[in-house]
Amino acid sequence: MILLDGLDEVPAAGERRTHLLQAIRALVEELPASPRFMLTARPYAYTDPGWRLSGYHPALPHPI
Repeated sequence: MILLDGLDEVPAAGERRTHLLQAIRALVEELPASPRFMLTARPYAYTDPGWRLSGYHPALPHPI
């Protein structure tokens, strides 16, 4: 499993966010199908369509 935490903390300034999402997409395409990816961000940040990766669906954690 590959975990990338705190994606909402990457500033949008200077195209950083765009470059990060492009790098994540490239990594997903280059690796074999077996690894699972978990990308985390605060729920309010994920409402921004710029953070959404096509083909992936958000999941919320359940309380223990």
